[in-house]
Amino acid sequence: MKLLGCSLKNFKGIREKTISFRGDPQGDPRPLTAFLGENGTGKTTVLQAIALVLSLATRKGRILRVEDFPWHGFLPERLSSLGPTEVELDVAFGEDEVRAVRELYELTRGRPGLTREEIPGSHEEVRLVFREGKLESPQGPDGLAQFLGRYYIQVMQKQDPELRNFYRRVGGVFWFDQFRNLVTRSGGEWGAAEPGGWSAGVERLREYLVVWWSYHVSSFPHGVDYIPDLEKAFQNVFPDVEFAGVQPRNVDSGGGIKDSLFLLRKKQRVYDIAEMSSGEQGVFPILYEFVRLRIAKSIVLVDELEMHLHPFQQQVLLAALSRLGEDCQFVLTTHSPYLEEVIPDSCEVRFGGES
Repeated sequence: MKLLGCSLKNFKGIREKTISFRGDPQGDPRPLTAFLGENGTGKTTVLQAIALVLSLATRKGRILRVEDFPWHGFLPERLSSLGPTEVELDVAFGEDEVRAVRELYELTRGRPGLTREEIPGSHEEVRLVFREGKLESPQGPDGLAQFLGRYYIQVMQKQDPELRNFYRRVGGVFWFDQFRNLVTRSGGEWGAAEPGGWSAGVERLREYLVVWWSYHVSSFPHGVDYIPDLEKAFQNVFPDVEFAGVQPRNVDSGGGIKDSLFLLRKKQRVYDIAEMSSGEQGVFPILYEFVRLRIAKSIVLVDELEMHLHPFQQQVLLAALSRLGEDCQFVLTTHSPYLEEVIPDSCEVRFGGES
């Protein structure tokens, strides 16, 4: 799944804007597109438009209405403040992804818990049109059904764990906003805030990591070992940090999941995930979600990639993106001169006062 182009009319503060994501006017989609410009020029708003429409199409996190969209700072009642809103997205599908979605449809058809859908089509390109709060496509219902691959897996994977093997073949949309940190939800397919705030988010994430570590060190594996992939991804950005394992919170703790710390080591310093630097906290949720959700062939949106990172680490993270998920397309915002230095001109979209 790759984004080819988008067109917005009256979306929040943007009256009209069209952006191409092709390498040339009729070429393949770019793997990287960077929105550059000052604050308030509409960069994040365009990301929100893309995320909203693709989330409705893919039923990401069971998002079925505009009101369900959980991006921080997005107010549904302000969506059409300039007039009737319309968003069009052109999306390309690879041959294997088309086949995989159709296979998933056949494997899950008739299962309880799934709404009966149109048979997915085999269109190379599908246009999504969001108008008057509704989503449609000139390619018809079968074109819309092509976006439901990850939805089929999410709904049915508990009944049929083997369906998870399809994650590497079907795409979705994933976003990381300016407020990403250890509060990111760890149970759905979006980056919404964890109920209970930062502390609750850290506790929940730590519990997942403690369980992952138990799978990692077990002599009798009883779950997927995500630790090597997560540590490798983290070391691509922070090469001097390694995972140090699990430790009881105190001598009187029972050693259960909630009674344990998940430790990292940087040179002589050992620290829990709650004690990460702000830069580490900004990066960790991205890497964690890529590993946990097996993100591939997807459209990934990152607002302010450089957040809380030193200049060198900003460039290292940018270079590491292509290694995070197989065949993903990244759309990011930045106003960092250090990233602008290394982003090819052909991948830049500059925002000014035209929004």
